[in-house]
Amino acid sequence: MILLNGYLLIFYTNICGMAPKACASLFLIARILDGLNDPIVGLCIDRMPNTRFGHFRMPLIVGTVLCGLNYLLLWFGPMIAPSGKLVIAYISYHTSSGSFYLGI
Repeated sequence: MILLNGYLLIFYTNICGMAPKACASLFLIARILDGLNDPIVGLCIDRMPNTRFGHFRMPLIVGTVLCGLNYLLLWFGPMIAPSGKLVIAYISYHTSSGSFYLGI
């Protein structure tokens, strides 16, 4: 994830034209929210009932699909809508970091 963040910072500043301060705040806020969100998601997954596919199979399948869709939005989202690229970058980066850990 660290390598992805380094390349994503270069992509957002050089190619998408976002301000470096905005990108830095994006990464900082996402890490803080991720630290608050991870115990809650872990608690929800631990309390899921066992199915015939296993205890963690459904969160892995859903997380993999969400991770793939969010990964596309992470790169193409700011380029599709130039007027709201910072908002799209915030939403896509935060959801992709959460779904990336859920999908693994």
